[in-house]
Amino acid sequence: MDSYHSDLTRIATILKQSPGSVTLENLLRLANFYKFETFNEEISPGVKRVSIAGKILVIDIDFHELESSIRGQTRIDVDTVKLILANNDSMFTVNNADGSIVLEMALKQQKLVQFDRCLEQLSVLDQNSTQVDLFHQYTSIMGTLQAEFPNSEYSTQEFSIMINSLFQISLASDERIALAFESVTVTDVGFKVEFSKPLIIPRHLANKVGIVLDNESRAQLCNNNDIYRTKRNSLLQTFQFVQSEFVQTTGFACGALSQLITTLHWFTKFESLNKLYTELHSKYEPLDRLSELTNEPQWFTEFTQGSLQKEDTFIKITVTDDEFRVDTELEYKRSIKLDALTPDDIRILSNELQREDSSP
Repeated sequence: MDSYHSDLTRIATILKQSPGSVTLENLLRLANFYKFETFNEEISPGVKRVSIAGKILVIDIDFHELESSIRGQTRIDVDTVKLILANNDSMFTVNNADGSIVLEMALKQQKLVQFDRCLEQLSVLDQNSTQVDLFHQYTSIMGTLQAEFPNSEYSTQEFSIMINSLFQISLASDERIALAFESVTVTDVGFKVEFSKPLIIPRHLANKVGIVLDNESRAQLCNNNDIYRTKRNSLLQTFQFVQSEFVQTTGFACGALSQLITTLHWFTKFESLNKLYTELHSKYEPLDRLSELTNEPQWFTEFTQGSLQKEDTFIKITVTDDEFRVDTELEYKRSIKLDALTPDDIRILSNELQREDSSP
C-alpha cells in the first residue's frame, strides 16, 4: 500500500512538472485545475486583471499583454499581485513574508513551476477551511515550530515552511495523508514533509510514531566491522544494534502536529549521528577489520580479552533501540537515552574525538 501511494505521488509530480510559461491561458488552466474560480477584466487602458477566487482567498493579478509568437497563448508581464483573505479582508503572511510578494516573485520567473506549487498549497488551505481557518492555523503552526526548534533557520518557500534548508513542510490533503490517518476517505488535512537530501531513521521508530515514509530503501548507519586508528594510537569502533533495519527516505506524511514534531526531532538526531560517522570515515585511518590487529599479537590479545592498556584505548560508540552509548577511557563517557539525545551531544562528542585526531 505504501509503495502504491508513493508511486502515485511520483506520477502526479511528473505530470505537474511542466506547468508552462507565464501566459494568461496557463494561469487560468492552473487555477481551474486547483478548483478556483477565475474572472477577467480590463481595469485601465492596457492593464488587465485576472482574479482567482476560492472560499476564503482572492488573488488579483494585474498585467499587460506582450507580443507572442505562440498561437493561442497570451504572454503577460505581471505588474502587481494582491492576495487577500476575504473572510477578514487581511493579507496572508508567512514567517513575516507577505503572501502577495511570494506570488509576485513566483510570477516573475520564466516558468510557472513555483507559482504552481504556491497555488497547490493555497488550494489546500482554502478548500479545507470549513470548520477551521487553516490560514490562521498555518501561522500558528509556524510559531509552534519556531518555539520547538529555536536555534534553527526558517524560510518561506511556495507557502511551505523550510527548516535549516533541510525540511520543507506543507499542509496536504491527499492519499498519503489519508493513509497516515488510517482513514478510508481523503478528507483530513495533515503534513507532508520533503527532504532536501535523503535521510535515515530506524524503521521501528517510524512505525512507532505512525508516519508514512516516501521512497524508502534499506540503509545502514554504521558498519559494525569498521575499526579506526587515531593519531593518538587509540582504536575506535562503532556498533549498531537495533531491532529493525535503518531505512533511507526522501520525506514523510503524518496526520498530527505532535507526530510532525516528534519525527523532525528523530530525523535531526540521526542526521547528526550520520554526520558523525561520516566524519569518522573521512578523518580517521580505517583498519581492515581485525586483519591488521592480528598482525600485532599483543594488541589483538588485549583487544579480545578486553584488557587494552590506557595508551591503547579502545573507544566504542553504540546505537541501540533506545540508547546512544559511548564507552571510552577519555574524559567523555556517556550513556544517553535516544529520547534525550540532542545534536549538542553529538557536537560535544565530535569535539572530543577531534582531540584523538591530533598528535599526542
